[in-house]
Amino acid sequence: RSFARHLTDDLLRVVAARGGVIGVWPIARQPGAPLDDFLADLRHVVRVAGIAHAAIATDMTGLQTFTAIPTYRDVGALPAALLASGFTEDETRQLLGGNALRVIAEALRAG
Repeated sequence: RSFARHLTDDLLRVVAARGGVIGVWPIARQPGAPLDDFLADLRHVVRVAGIAHAAIATDMTGLQTFTAIPTYRDVGALPAALLASGFTEDETRQLLGGNALRVIAEALRAG
């Protein structure tokens, strides 16, 4: 847990055990930081909870000064960054929305 608001590893495991998905917000430790910190946080969640339980959070109304992705226009750089950092194409699809869509579909079916 590299930031006070991050979930503990135990909580990450609980969410995964229940089939949920954890959205990782692209926080930057300092303004203007590259995606490296965010990608490290994302890898940590994947390592602890599993690829099927990680996603990218896209709340753009919060701390814009401390985000590695300050605008929705900047989201376009994410696929290439994920692939360059070692995620496969399938994992990248899961992280960019596939996992979240799966959980939403399951919730709607359970209705």
